[in-house]
Amino acid sequence: MTLLPTTLISINGPTSSGKTRLSLDLANILPDCWVVNCDSRQIYKRLDIGTGKEAGLWEPNGVFEKVYMIENVPHLLIDYIDPQQNYSLTRFIEDFTNLFHKLQPEHCILIGGTGLYHHTILNKQSITKTKQEFQSEWNQLKQELFETPLNKLQEQANNNHLTLNNSDFNNPRRLVNRILEAKAEKSNWLSEIQLPVFKKVIETHVDITRHKLELNIKERLAKRSHQGLIKEVQSLQDLGTNRLLELGLEYRLTQLYLLGQLTHKDYTTALLSENLKLAKRQLTWIKKSNSYPIHRVEDVLSLL
Repeated sequence: MTLLPTTLISINGPTSSGKTRLSLDLANILPDCWVVNCDSRQIYKRLDIGTGKEAGLWEPNGVFEKVYMIENVPHLLIDYIDPQQNYSLTRFIEDFTNLFHKLQPEHCILIGGTGLYHHTILNKQSITKTKQEFQSEWNQLKQELFETPLNKLQEQANNNHLTLNNSDFNNPRRLVNRILEAKAEKSNWLSEIQLPVFKKVIETHVDITRHKLELNIKERLAKRSHQGLIKEVQSLQDLGTNRLLELGLEYRLTQLYLLGQLTHKDYTTALLSENLKLAKRQLTWIKKSNSYPIHRVEDVLSLL
């Protein structure tokens, strides 16, 4: 396993906590620094206002054909997937790993609010994926399992001698995933993806008070409204309602408003409420990590 000459800096934090601004300021200080997006929705093209994506330009680059540049800082894994496509953790890890087959910068900043992406890169040496030749069998079994009643899924779990806690045993989605994993392992459907190993890894999160975070969320929602969030969702109608409902809370709630299922007052109330709930979940995830709390660029520099 090759050790990369790269210092990886992970900056996590709840929505509207100032992660992006901090990462840009830091990237402009550190030599040979690239930023990798770790937000599961900013990877999509056309999803700009609702994801809080910073405006950037695709520019030619010596390493890759083109790179998304924000304030002269090269960003990867952002604004490059068609929103009709589903994007998974496995796909993200594959893309992330492939980047470092070509790129070995002195510094790399991992930025975004998708905690599972951060956790996997920072804590896993490898993950499994379905081999291409068995993808159709995997998809077929997954569809069949999702159509199976809970009691029948529980019977399958027992027959496969799966060790499950009570919560997982009574959760259809988790049961499907565990049964799929057991079948795939037994049938040799899986291969392994080895993650890059970095010279140094620094795990941080933006430390912010609940009061300040709530103010930031309200300010950001007002900004998104002014920028034209509703018009953005209107421009995405070719994706279809079902897909828009899957693309995160701003797109889901705005589509429901456009369909007449929410009044404007209920829509704006729900946007604030759901963003506050999201921030709370993200804070809970962060508390389980061993990351350093940071407030400014100097806090990160002191850890190098």
